[in-house]
Amino acid sequence: AWKGEHFSQTAYLERERGWIGLCVDPFPSDFENRSCRVCARAISADGQPRTFLKVTVDRRYGGDVSYLSGFKEAVCRSIHWPLISQFCDYQEIQVETITLAQLDELYALPAFIEFLSVDIEGGELELFESMDFDAHQFGLIAFEHNGNETPRRVIGEILVEHGYQLFEA
Repeated sequence: AWKGEHFSQTAYLERERGWIGLCVDPFPSDFENRSCRVCARAISADGQPRTFLKVTVDRRYGGDVSYLSGFKEAVCRSIHWPLISQFCDYQEIQVETITLAQLDELYALPAFIEFLSVDIEGGELELFESMDFDAHQFGLIAFEHNGNETPRRVIGEILVEHGYQLFEA
């Protein structure tokens, strides 16, 4: 979910379209003026604790780049890693994770979820490979792939296999 107000699709949907939902982020911030529920964990396929790189500042410009944070193995193989390793401050942290099934149990997710946005800095494929598409159906799914052809293609194939139509990749 990153920040509750800054560049937030869900803040817009909540205020302008009446969206009621759940945001998941291991370090949620700026949700004080939001009505959505917030789960302060990272989402993963297995629900086990993971090493997380919490990226904070780009030393060249002093800007907040916390949106580049994610599971260490995913961040270190991402297109952003050269920039992070050379120019950014970051720390390794162990974070608790939760599976989609555990989210469902804890937050009583509806069987039909109108909008699912998955932007977990390189962990998207892991999540889609672990999803139980019989437990939930989705109206619209948006996922980040950062121009990486493999997760873009494979996630697209997973979605098509489960009856979804891929509009843009």
